[in-house]
Amino acid sequence: MLQAQVSGGKLILGVSSSLNVVNTGSNIMSLGLSSTNYKSNASGYTEPDPSTSYSFNLLPKVGYMLTKNIALGIDANIATYSYKRSYLGQKYNYKSSLINAGPFARFYFDSNKVFPYLEAGGSYGLFKETSTSTPEYKNGIFKIGGGLGMAISLGEKATFDALFGYNSITVKDKENNPNNERVVIETFEVKLGFT
Repeated sequence: MLQAQVSGGKLILGVSSSLNVVNTGSNIMSLGLSSTNYKSNASGYTEPDPSTSYSFNLLPKVGYMLTKNIALGIDANIATYSYKRSYLGQKYNYKSSLINAGPFARFYFDSNKVFPYLEAGGSYGLFKETSTSTPEYKNGIFKIGGGLGMAISLGEKATFDALFGYNSITVKDKENNPNNERVVIETFEVKLGFT
């Protein structure tokens, strides 16, 4: 995350990437491209063509230092993922996109060059997915989470941030969902970035 030095009255601008246990494609450094091969020793097994996937994940942040120790702002997530596979002449394509935003609050503990902090926030947005075999789905996504982090000063105007956090993410169909069916994902993550 790229951010102004910790002091009251300053604007915070940042961008980061997350490493988490939920597989949304390669999202270290916010960009990924991969190829997957399927193998088996079973008799009669026909090896399919490799599958390919692409992902892009950007986590921008803007905020304001109210005091030396307290920052408030808006956190967002913009992501896309695509997957292509071909097997026995059949082609399969899957695409998803996500956009969400919401408030965050950060409390810094006093220090000179390394600033430990607590952060909490929530967001709401839209998750859309399409595939070769199914119609387009639009899902609402709600996230709430927080964590403990450390901002390391890189000079007067920038810090390197590392945050270990927890998120609870709820995804549910926005259309035709009379039983309020939803998926709840509990995630531990490490966010790295510049502020």
